[in-house]
Amino acid sequence: MADLDLQRLRAAIVNRVDTFETHGIRAALLDWALEDAAYEANDLGDALGAVQRRLETVDCAACAAPSGLIYDADLARRVPEWRTEIDEALTDYHDAVGQRPVIESVGGLVWFAVEWNASEMASILDRTRADILSALAA
Repeated sequence: MADLDLQRLRAAIVNRVDTFETHGIRAALLDWALEDAAYEANDLGDALGAVQRRLETVDCAACAAPSGLIYDADLARRVPEWRTEIDEALTDYHDAVGQRPVIESVGGLVWFAVEWNASEMASILDRTRADILSALAA
């Protein structure tokens, strides 16, 4: 494991991708993925790839997601904080698929929003990778 400046990588990502906010679901996902990247990357380019891979494989039910997303009480506490992002995930899903997701619980609602946002973030990182790497090289 190299001694990486992950805060610099985080800043490069957030500065180039305005939808990666400093709070909410996407911030929690980015921080979690960056923390994981520290253990598997040798340089910031590797770390960016590790962040993208981590986001592509988010699976709340399999505990492959940020902490605090397991117990019903923890999930319910996230709803007010993440309500706007949850609503946006539901709308984006409907727009993309043409139907509403089948959600059976509040926890399922939060998990859906987390997984949807993670997938969107991974796609955005894939499209902006060159720009982020250029910023890191400057």
